[in-house]
Amino acid sequence: MMKANDRFILALDDQSQWAECEKLLDLIGSSLSFVKVGSIAFSAMGPAVLSKIHQRGLKIFLDLKYHDIPNTVSKAVDRVTDHVPLELFTVHAAGGAEMIESTQNVLQKKFSSNRPKMIAITVLTSLHVDFFWKLGFPLEMQTVDLVSSLAKNAVDAGADGVVCSGLELESLHGVLSPGVLKIVPGVRIESLGDDQKRVVTPKQAFDMGASALVLGRTVTQSVDPKATFESLLSL
Repeated sequence: MMKANDRFILALDDQSQWAECEKLLDLIGSSLSFVKVGSIAFSAMGPAVLSKIHQRGLKIFLDLKYHDIPNTVSKAVDRVTDHVPLELFTVHAAGGAEMIESTQNVLQKKFSSNRPKMIAITVLTSLHVDFFWKLGFPLEMQTVDLVSSLAKNAVDAGADGVVCSGLELESLHGVLSPGVLKIVPGVRIESLGDDQKRVVTPKQAFDMGASALVLGRTVTQSVDPKATFESLLSL
């Protein structure tokens, strides 16, 4: 079970300079406890952005979505966890059981306590089932089926949790044990007309069993990001 404030993770996905990150973090203020660092911010600023966030006393969710051969991913995770303590990091569930198992083995050897939790990406929330049909998947297959299969395989291989849209949460109740973390991105208070296809509201996500929500544009593009973020804390 995550602490109340930890259930709301602010995404630093589009920022490419620390000044942008700092401005947003200062704006949200002390009600914020958890930050997600995406590939744009990390590619622009490198591990320094992790150190600066850690110095502010915030928990870090590193969302680089590792997906490669087992040896490469396990070594990359070994290196990236040298910088600062990470709470969560992501790999793609489609990388397979061996990739997840080898990475988990590295973490267990390296950390006697406070081990970073590996979260497996199932199906990106920007994708719709039409995409998989075009790839040749059976027409009767639905996104929820693929998400459930990827989630179960990843957790069986050692992942500590999964990322999925809120639309698949209920289907995971019979597949995953209650203690498995379920992180939900693509949360929208109202439609932004953006690239997210499979979205739910924050309340819907929690009602369906989400452990935590990743809040990006629904907060950062609101008229008052601080007020929007704080309004969600009572959910």
